[in-house]
Amino acid sequence: MDPALKEELEMSELFDVSGLVEHLFPDNSLPIPCSDLSDAVMEAFYNADEKRWEGCPDLSLYSSTGEEEEALASFLNTFAQNLANICVSENGAPQHPPRKWRSGQSNVPLPGGLDIKRKPDLILTDKEAIANWIKTMIQLELKSGFANPDVSAAFNQLVNGAYIVFSSQAGRRFHIGVSICRYDVRVYVFDRAGVVGSVPIDMHTEPATFVRLMAGLMFADVSSLGYDPTIVPGPNGHQVITVDNKEYEIMEVIFLADSIRGRGTTCWRVRRDGVEYVIKDLWADSSRGHTEAEILKRAQGIGGVSQIVAEEIVQVNGESDTTARVRGIINRTNYYRARWLEDLEVRMHRRIVMTPFAVGLTHFATKKELISVLIDAIKAHGHLVEKQILHRDISLNNIMIYQPAPSEHQKGSNVDGCNDNAGDGGIFPKKDETPRRKGLIIDLDYAIFMEEEDRDVATGHRTGTLPFMAIETLLGKEHLPRHDLESFFYVLLWICWNYAGPNNVERQNFNIMRDQAKAWVCGDDNDFRGIGIAKSGHMTSSASTFQLNTLDLFAPYFEDLKDCVVKLREKIFMGSSSEVRHQDIIDILEETRKTLPDTENWSWENDKEGYGPTAGKKRKFENNMPTIGEDPEENEEASRRRTTRKRAKTLAGTKRPTTRSQTKRNEGKECASRILKTTT
Repeated sequence: MDPALKEELEMSELFDVSGLVEHLFPDNSLPIPCSDLSDAVMEAFYNADEKRWEGCPDLSLYSSTGEEEEALASFLNTFAQNLANICVSENGAPQHPPRKWRSGQSNVPLPGGLDIKRKPDLILTDKEAIANWIKTMIQLELKSGFANPDVSAAFNQLVNGAYIVFSSQAGRRFHIGVSICRYDVRVYVFDRAGVVGSVPIDMHTEPATFVRLMAGLMFADVSSLGYDPTIVPGPNGHQVITVDNKEYEIMEVIFLADSIRGRGTTCWRVRRDGVEYVIKDLWADSSRGHTEAEILKRAQGIGGVSQIVAEEIVQVNGESDTTARVRGIINRTNYYRARWLEDLEVRMHRRIVMTPFAVGLTHFATKKELISVLIDAIKAHGHLVEKQILHRDISLNNIMIYQPAPSEHQKGSNVDGCNDNAGDGGIFPKKDETPRRKGLIIDLDYAIFMEEEDRDVATGHRTGTLPFMAIETLLGKEHLPRHDLESFFYVLLWICWNYAGPNNVERQNFNIMRDQAKAWVCGDDNDFRGIGIAKSGHMTSSASTFQLNTLDLFAPYFEDLKDCVVKLREKIFMGSSSEVRHQDIIDILEETRKTLPDTENWSWENDKEGYGPTAGKKRKFENNMPTIGEDPEENEEASRRRTTRKRAKTLAGTKRPTTRSQTKRNEGKECASRILKTTT
């Protein structure tokens, strides 16, 4: 098993659970009752004297050429056809498209999904589907032995496959993996709280359970296989998703978490009645004090903050979709891992519909737009604070750019006293003019209500995305509004270092992990205090040292922002930090904005800092930067392993009944390429 995945699933692996197959595939999920089905198929294809299925290959043989996998796939497909024939004869014809077991990829990496070469022994897909990870419904691993090492090896392969499935298929609620170790069958359900595994089932001596499993995998509704029944095919080749009894057409997936355990966030750009929205789908820890939807409802009406349109707990078969459902079948009295089960988080499947749809901050068109968007975001943050909401995760990925509707500008968009056009000198566009794009703060997952006395901001708790975290927060001090203002400063620095120019073009000749800033981007083993001390020395150094270690690292395109950065540093770090106010930062940015041109002639084709024809395709640090969040269970999301997939040691002193892991990267592309959410 990948070491990162091993740590991710630590203390969440609940094996040897009785009744799992019956829970997954009750009689009402099958074409006809299982007793009728098993009686009929056993009468025709089961040798009661030898206690074995006719036609089953000898699975004790090992083959490196794929012959055994091919033989098993042929047997399972024949078995399924026999089941289908019985169902038809009993007037219970399957109501769903036939599926097929495939073994052609057992010696060749299965395409699709992430750029990871894995060769599953068998996969189950729709009969007409092309075999790839995106179309994989079930993975099966075959071992010729049945001892513990064989069982462990098969499970480890299933874990790797489950990771790829979750990271490739938006809308997967859970994933089923099956291992056959000689003739012992085990079923594993991977979901956002870990994995539940069945007791071993001997396919020959327990034929009725084997029939139930094979019939369920082949004929049950796809929701029984872990797919989301609220997402269905729609017009124009797009899927349709239902939230709060309203249908939205899915235009594209804009974010898909690459993890098994955790929030498993998926974000879609959707459309309804010609208006575009964002739907955020996640598995929230039910123990948290406030949901993001509750935070957004208080923030309703604040310009520059995502506005909530609808929210719900996803319902499946009339019940709330939660990770507790499958674990509810475990008898806690005698279960050997009852303590793990007791300490395990329960995750609730939630959805939020939000507006407006926006693009990332690095898609700014000019430096003037970049500064204007930052001004908008800081104003919005100030108005959140006025409503006693503290964001606590200001970072590159949580500041966006959106295009307001013309009607918004015609009305002035002066929400809660926030003049969103102040960055344009307070002059509204003319009637037929397209309004300028604006800044938007998103992702209030880790925001808090500041007035609550029991909020988790005591000394030692840290929240934020590591490269953008304030020094005092890294040192374990209480998170205050001024610390988010410091994070805005680091966002500007990050862009000036890592981007060649506008329109999301990264630099090709710069690697932050080989420069002086590395020490406060990731440090050693996520030593937050050490990172804070390194960052403090960096920010409070002499003017000449700051020039060498910070300003000289800027891409040439950002040359005319250096004076702005110097003034921001002086305001934030060289005076009394407790006196830093939103307006102080806005004034400095506004002074700079007025000096910048409205249009620019920069082009990545002619800039040695850019990627030229391969612009934006080589390196994406921002997909996976280290992030610190409030709940140790939620150390996932974009953190995982876009390129190398190694995760960090667990933080010392972390409150972790479930030992949620913290990601780590070693050097260059490893440490800088993650965005993890965790807490200490």
